[in-house]
Amino acid sequence: MIRQLKSQADRQMVSDIWLASAPKALAYLPRHQWQQELCWLNEQLLAQSEAWLYDDGRVRGFVLLSRDGLNHLCVDPDAERRGIGRALLSFAQSRRHPLRLSAPCQHKDAIAFFRHQGFKPVSEQLDGRTGQWQLLMIHSTSQGYFQR
Repeated sequence: MIRQLKSQADRQMVSDIWLASAPKALAYLPRHQWQQELCWLNEQLLAQSEAWLYDDGRVRGFVLLSRDGLNHLCVDPDAERRGIGRALLSFAQSRRHPLRLSAPCQHKDAIAFFRHQGFKPVSEQLDGRTGQWQLLMIHSTSQGYFQR
């Protein structure tokens, strides 16, 4: 079931899942930056986002939505390849259309996942916070966006 983040315990689960995924998801960043990114997640991103959790009796993943896009999607590494990421992404698409997102260019698994789900690259931009290149993507059914 996908439900909204409600409590401090939920916030802790988001942090725990994010930390568990960091070695794979943030391999392109120096390890000392992981703590800065976790602080940014907890202090800024959660406050600025609509947060939804995949909970099947235990929180297994989360998606953070901004006004017009996907800020973050993360699945517990122990629960990967069970359709949780697809379920969270589908939920996000039902709440935001067109759904825009950015993925670190170095995070090849994330880019492959989003491409497999029908997202197409639109452009690249430098992330001022991390200094890393981000690939901006939008779902391919958002035809009007590509015609601009």
